[in-house]
Amino acid sequence: MQKDRFNDYVTMFKHYAKQAEFDLTHPATIQLFAMGIENKLQDAILHQDTQPDTIEGYITVAQAEIQKYQNWQAIKFPGHAKFQWIGGQPSTPWTYQPQHQPQNMAYQRPVHRNDQAIFMDIDKLGEVFAQI
Repeated sequence: MQKDRFNDYVTMFKHYAKQAEFDLTHPATIQLFAMGIENKLQDAILHQDTQPDTIEGYITVAQAEIQKYQNWQAIKFPGHAKFQWIGGQPSTPWTYQPQHQPQNMAYQRPVHRNDQAIFMDIDKLGEVFAQI
């Protein structure tokens, strides 16, 4: 799960929980929050030695897992444009900035040799049906 998508989920969940007048500290609300997290991130959170018991705890652990995943991607695939690191001075923290390069390639449907228009002479076809 990307950090932006997770933050959007947190914002929406808290908004709807407030509208429904749910107590954010109630175990059922916390379980609903945990169930709504994307599966891979949810698995990473649940494999922790200590399980979070509050929504804020889930948010903290989830953000740490997202950061670990982004670090892993940057190290594993250093030449990939999506995972480039900016910074690196000892006094400044490393910051992740996705650098998506849009591909300006227009989709072209593959053309099969039988994909050609064949025109029929309708007048002759009508004469054949008239004789039947």
